[in-house]
Amino acid sequence: MTSTSSNVVTRFPKEPLGRLPFQGYHYLAFIFTLVQTKLDPIYKPYRGEEELFYFPLAELPTTSKSDNFADRALSIDPWPAYATERTNTDTQILRVGNRLLAQSKEQSKLKPPPKPRFLILLENKIMRDMKKLGISEDTSDPLRLQLYREIFDRFIEECAYYAPVLAKIKDQYEGFIMHLRKKINEMQPIKELLWVASFDADKRVNEFQNRENTEIDFLKSERNRDKFKLDKVQQERVELQVTVSKLMEQLGAREEACSLEADGRKLLVTEVNDINSRLRELEALTRADMGRNTDDPIKLKILVGEYEKALERANTELNRYRSDFEERVPRVKYEEAKKQLEAKTVEVDALNEELESAASRYSLLKDHCETLNTWRDLYNSQILYITRILAAKSDAAQKVEYMNALLFKYRKIVREKTPEQLADFVTHDLAKAEAGGLPSLTRPTVGRNRSKPEGE
Repeated sequence: MTSTSSNVVTRFPKEPLGRLPFQGYHYLAFIFTLVQTKLDPIYKPYRGEEELFYFPLAELPTTSKSDNFADRALSIDPWPAYATERTNTDTQILRVGNRLLAQSKEQSKLKPPPKPRFLILLENKIMRDMKKLGISEDTSDPLRLQLYREIFDRFIEECAYYAPVLAKIKDQYEGFIMHLRKKINEMQPIKELLWVASFDADKRVNEFQNRENTEIDFLKSERNRDKFKLDKVQQERVELQVTVSKLMEQLGAREEACSLEADGRKLLVTEVNDINSRLRELEALTRADMGRNTDDPIKLKILVGEYEKALERANTELNRYRSDFEERVPRVKYEEAKKQLEAKTVEVDALNEELESAASRYSLLKDHCETLNTWRDLYNSQILYITRILAAKSDAAQKVEYMNALLFKYRKIVREKTPEQLADFVTHDLAKAEAGGLPSLTRPTVGRNRSKPEGE
């Protein structure tokens, strides 16, 4: 519907105002450059560069018989309000002097409608302020929001007819924004609490890992030190065994030589005793013969000569035995060999005692190393289980409860089992932990036997 009066073109909107998106300037530019005219005050006329147009009343007469407000609502043309009804022929004929000129289709096209001056001023102000304040294109910039809020307030001030509705829309948006900010502020402590909890958890995990690495390094150093000591003791034991075997061989050879010398001496002593006994017998016989033949000096002289010869032969033989004995086994060497044998015997006894002491210390160190290996494997299995529990996606309280039950189980096993049983258990448990999975646990029944409250 179009009506003209005193060169005024009246354009009625075609779309309801509630359908307008406020983000685009081309939908609202028809109400810029506000210039009051002398028309009826119930209208809001505005002047463009070529035409004058205005918005009519909120309700207009309609030919529709429906009483619904939607059927009687106003509609607004796209920007500018009069652009959709501008018509022109494809070709135009112009009169230039006495001649008629026909224009082509391209030459007959109408120029694009200019923007209202108020829209141009607002756009220039936006560009100028954004450049002046250094506002970026990021929609999350608060200065950008403040700038567009001021432009929208200015727009509401100039649009007196739509100002209440626009102000209500602005209030609704700002109210909802305040509601969202309030919700964000309410959630901020929760976020901080979660951040603090996450930071504490990371800190405790790092401390646990550092303490665990320190203990592991300490145990590794102790194991290496004990292993070095064990290797050293084992090397000393081997050296002592070699030394003892050599000394035993030397002692056996020396004992055999001494036994041979002792046997030879015994034989020589027996022969000397034999000779002495025969000499005594000869002397006794000589005395007896001398007693019987005292009257015959010639016989006595002959007998004395024989006795002297026999005595000379016996002395010669005795001297020969003595010289042979001194050549074979000198007494000084025998005493020296005896002393050396006794000293070697004492040394062998001392070496045997040291060997027994080293063997006992080696056995003790071996038991200690086995105990350390058992505790190390037990510690590694616990670390594997705890790492697997911490990596699982479950509730933190459930993780803590499971770890408490796991530690309770291991403490109970350590108290109840002997070292041999504990070593076997740790070997099987470590193999199971390295294979993957978690052990089945029975939660400690701390409050299971509590008395039930009345009424249950």
